[in-house]
Amino acid sequence: MRKDGYFSAPSDVYFSGNFTITSWVYVYSIQTWSRVIDFGNGANSDNVEFDLSYGSSGYPIIVVFDMSSYLNIYQATLSISLNTWVHLAAVLNGTFVSVYVNGTYAGKTTQYIPRDVIRTSNFIGKSNWASNQLADARFKNIRIYNRSLSLLDIITEMIT
Repeated sequence: MRKDGYFSAPSDVYFSGNFTITSWVYVYSIQTWSRVIDFGNGANSDNVEFDLSYGSSGYPIIVVFDMSSYLNIYQATLSISLNTWVHLAAVLNGTFVSVYVNGTYAGKTTQYIPRDVIRTSNFIGKSNWASNQLADARFKNIRIYNRSLSLLDIITEMIT
């Protein structure tokens, strides 16, 4: 997938507590607020978003919206390398969310627990906000788990 494409996932309850999102990404260029995923009910409505870039920084972020507000936007301490495959993971465990880049811990912050609702606007490579850019990236093995994976689990997933 390049700038002109994205994927949609069907409506469903994808998040309702602890979760892990993982993906291999091949980023061609950093696009402002581009997404790995943005699953919600439109802009600013129960979104769980895993962004390739905080603004145009190239540092991934994870955000959970509680209906229409967010607690923290967390920018990882490691940036994404361009033109190479990079493994990303975001793990919510209780109220703490951690981000990993290529199996390396990139920090954590407190975050809302996603509400147990059906999300109808579920995108890979696209944001629910019209002003945000599509990802200029390829994705493979995007996975959403309904539990918190350990670092060992993340590394095992990376190598299998």
